[in-house]
Amino acid sequence: GHERADDVPEVFAGEAFVAPSNLGHREPLSTLASEFKFNASFVSKVRELEQRGYDGWRRVRGDGNCLYRAVGFGLLELIATSPGPRRELWAKSLRRRLEALQPPEDLDQLSALEQLLARIERLGAKGSWDDGGISPSGTLCCMPMSKGAAAVESMHRSFCDPHSLLDLALIRCLRRLAAERLLSLATDDEATGCGISYETICTCQGYQGVDDFCQRVVLPDGTEAESLVMSALPVALGIKLRIAFLDRTEASEVPFCDFGQGAEGGGADGGEPCPEVHVQLRPGHYDLLYFRAGADGDAQ
Repeated sequence: GHERADDVPEVFAGEAFVAPSNLGHREPLSTLASEFKFNASFVSKVRELEQRGYDGWRRVRGDGNCLYRAVGFGLLELIATSPGPRRELWAKSLRRRLEALQPPEDLDQLSALEQLLARIERLGAKGSWDDGGISPSGTLCCMPMSKGAAAVESMHRSFCDPHSLLDLALIRCLRRLAAERLLSLATDDEATGCGISYETICTCQGYQGVDDFCQRVVLPDGTEAESLVMSALPVALGIKLRIAFLDRTEASEVPFCDFGQGAEGGGADGGEPCPEVHVQLRPGHYDLLYFRAGADGDAQ
C-alpha cells in the first residue's frame, strides 16, 4: 500500500532512524475509530464493523507489500489458532503450495524459504512456531497464554522486524503464487469470474499481456497489488478473502467484496471449510481485521 504518515521513519537526536515495524500488535477497533475521530462517516463505518462481529485490527506496514503481508500473516494466524486436525490440514495445504514453487536461485532467499517451510510444518504438527518454545532472545516463553496465542506471538516477533527474511520469503512466495495462476490461466475466459480473460484485461489496462503485468506489477518487491491479484491470490492459496472498503466518504454502509471461495481444492479436504482472511482497505492500504470469538464468520 501507499506510505502513510505512521510509516515514515522517526528521527531521534537528528540522526538515528527507526524503520517502521512490518506488523503491529492486534488492537481493538476503538483505536481505528479514534484515528479518524473528526470524521463522523468513517467512525460510523467502524461502528458498523463492530455490529457485524469484528472486534480488532492489526496495522500492516505500507511499503507496497501490504496486501501480501496481511494475507500471509492472517492465514498463518488462522492456522495457529485452529483446532489440531484443522491446523494440521491447513498447514499442510499451505506448505504443499509453497513447496511446489520453483526455488529461488539466491542462496539467502533459498535459506529463508527453507526456514519458512520448516516453521509452517512445525506449526501444523506441533502448534508452535519457534523450536522448543524458545523466544528469539533465547528466553523461555512463560507467559500464561494458549498454545495458539503463543504461536501467534512468536510469529509476530519473527515477522515484525523490517529486515525480517521470513517476511520477505512469505511475500515473495505469495507474489509468485499469484503470478503462476495468472499465467497458467491467462486465456481462460472463466478464470476471472467475469467472462473476460486475464490476458484481455491486462491488454486493456495498457500492458502487453499477462506476462508483462506479472513482471511489472505482481513479482517485483514493493509493488502494490492491483485488482487482478485479488482475483488470483486467494484461489492460488486455497482461501477465502473478504475485503471491507473503508474510506472517508459519506457512503452510509461499508461495502464488502469476497474473493477465492476456496476453489480448486480449497484450503482443506473432506468438506472442511477453508481459511477465511479478512482485511480492511483504506485508499491504497490494507490492514488486517478480526472477528469476535464465536461471531458469525460470514459477517453478514
